[in-house]
Amino acid sequence: MCNKALPVMENRSNQINAIMVQKISSSSNNLKEDEPMLGSTSVDPEPESHSVVEDAYKELSRIMMADPVKTTNPLVNLELMETALKNRNVPFAKNHMEELNKQINKDNALEVVLKIGKWVHWSENQPVNFEPSAPPLVENDEERKDNWMVEPLRRLRENCLHVIDLNGDMILKKKEIENLHYNDLLDMTSRDSLIVSSESIIYSAIMRWYEQECERRALDKDTANPNSILKDLIYTTRYGLMSEKEFLSRTIDGHKGPDRMGILNEREINDILEYIKQREKKKKIPKELPFKMSKKRTNELKQCKKHRMETCIINMLSCLVAVFD
Repeated sequence: MCNKALPVMENRSNQINAIMVQKISSSSNNLKEDEPMLGSTSVDPEPESHSVVEDAYKELSRIMMADPVKTTNPLVNLELMETALKNRNVPFAKNHMEELNKQINKDNALEVVLKIGKWVHWSENQPVNFEPSAPPLVENDEERKDNWMVEPLRRLRENCLHVIDLNGDMILKKKEIENLHYNDLLDMTSRDSLIVSSESIIYSAIMRWYEQECERRALDKDTANPNSILKDLIYTTRYGLMSEKEFLSRTIDGHKGPDRMGILNEREINDILEYIKQREKKKKIPKELPFKMSKKRTNELKQCKKHRMETCIINMLSCLVAVFD
């Protein structure tokens, strides 16, 4: 976390200690001298003890929400949001999600997607390591379920993907691409709205991810089966939009070219080449390739207008919710 945020968090920590001590001490003083702190016949703490801790935590959270941590640094907001998620503090997590949505730009969008990946793709089979040191703080019963955060985080992720769409060339060349969750890279590269100057940029990003994934699995990239690792990622590069020279390249950014990598079968290679030749001749409209491999991506001007309109609608809805809440 950014050093500038530490004094703020230390002050909040002191508030926690003071309120918890005050609440629990007050409850203890109300007990009779001969009354045991814990029931002698029960293994679990008395409900009153749990209630005291929960009340103290809620009171602390109410104070902190009245004066929430404000920062213009999205990476600090990201750390604070993750801390709130780990501690099941729903109001705090929502607050920092809202702040992040306002701060997403081309320089941090990929890092946000990378950071929230484990939460977005949360499942019962891949549980997150929560830190329930305090009672869960929720606004309704539905939020007591640990997967409550998936939908709001997906909305944050979608906002990031919009920004990535508009800055495809720059962002796909970043090293962080190699560490993305499989589903994030799949969704990112298969979007019709992703704007790139060449499909070879997408192909290169996928190959870099593949090599890193082989390292994560302790596999030799030269002997591993790329089809079993890449799966649907094989077809997110729109080979039909490449030039014949690009498609038949021996290497692209140091990686074997599409027809040499072993991810496409002979028929697919022939169909792609025939499509490219027909397209370049412009004499005949060729039959579209499967898996959207020849579908043009949305043009930049249209996508910018769409993104601005969606952002305006989201902001308007947020204002209405704030007014009527």
